[in-house]
Order: sequence, then structure tokens, then C-alpha cells
Amino acid sequence: MDFDEIHAPIEQIASAAKSGFKNNGESLFEAVEDKPVDFLGKTCGLGCYRPEHELSKFLLNNYGLFDTRDEVFEQFGSFQHTVRGRAFEVVFGDRKSS
Repeated sequence: MDFDEIHAPIEQIASAAKSGFKNNGESLFEAVEDKPVDFLGKTCGLGCYRPEHELSKFLLNNYGLFDTRDEVFEQFGSFQHTVRGRAFEVVFGDRKSS
């Protein structure tokens, strides 16, 4: 099952959504309940309900699909254990999204 279809098929979510994901006050994990979080261009295959549903233009790289997050960590490691990850946590840790 893809991340974007945890709560319902993408067709159902896209047709019922009042807006796309805007990253203003809710996380991807909250948004996926009632907004299409479409990084693979699936909504455009549905006739592009709304252009803001399709988020693939924001991806810098595609490293493939993984069955579990553990597979991702095994292949790429964890960002939080790098110097950049620690610096990010110092600057942005414990902040609410705005």
C-alpha cells in the first residue's frame, strides 16, 4: 500500500479534497487523512483534479520505493546521526510548524 492511500484510495481522497497539501500547520501524516499527498503523479492520471494535489515537482531525487522504513534506514542511514542532522535539530527542534 502506498503512503498516499493509507486512509482511502487516492481517487476518493482527490475527488473529496477541498484543497491540496500546503505544509502550513499540518504535517504530511495529518494531511494524508483527507488530502491527496501525491508524490508519484497519480492524481494527474485521474485528470489532475487540482494541480496542487500533485507534489512530484518538489522532489529533488527519487531513490526508489521501500517496503519498510527500516529498509530505508539500512540503505541510507539516519539523518539525525549526521552533523547536518544534529545542526538541523538544534535550529528547528521543538518548533511548531507555522
